[in-house]
Amino acid sequence: MQENLEFLISLSATKTLDCLIYINDELYDDLIISEGDEDVIINYDFAENNTISIEMANKSDRDVVFDDSGNIISDKILNIDRIMVDKIDITEIVKKESVYEPYQKWYKENYPNDPLIYERMHLNWNGVWKFNFNCPIYIWILERM
Repeated sequence: MQENLEFLISLSATKTLDCLIYINDELYDDLIISEGDEDVIINYDFAENNTISIEMANKSDRDVVFDDSGNIISDKILNIDRIMVDKIDITEIVKKESVYEPYQKWYKENYPNDPLIYERMHLNWNGVWKFNFNCPIYIWILERM
């Protein structure tokens, strides 16, 4: 069974960055997001079991700026501000279902026992954010309300 759905994913970035969007592990879009907001619309025929993934891939150590006291004063961050499906806001449901796997060296060295971060809607290390869902989507939504 396939279900045609329209997702609206509202993203924002603190600095220009590369953002890759995958549907079921296949590249759907490769975006450059400038400072500010960007809406991504996905029209797709989804199968029964699905994953939408968002990857931030080009952050380097130079993207983090510290003051003299060692506090971060500027950083490259990708925010997932809102997710809608067929004009229904499912942001809070998706947040509870999402998982973020940073693969940036600094994170792996400093958090070796915590490879996954749950319920996170912003990416501040290179990594992949994912949420899984099933179709029909309305039943999936109702089961999580």
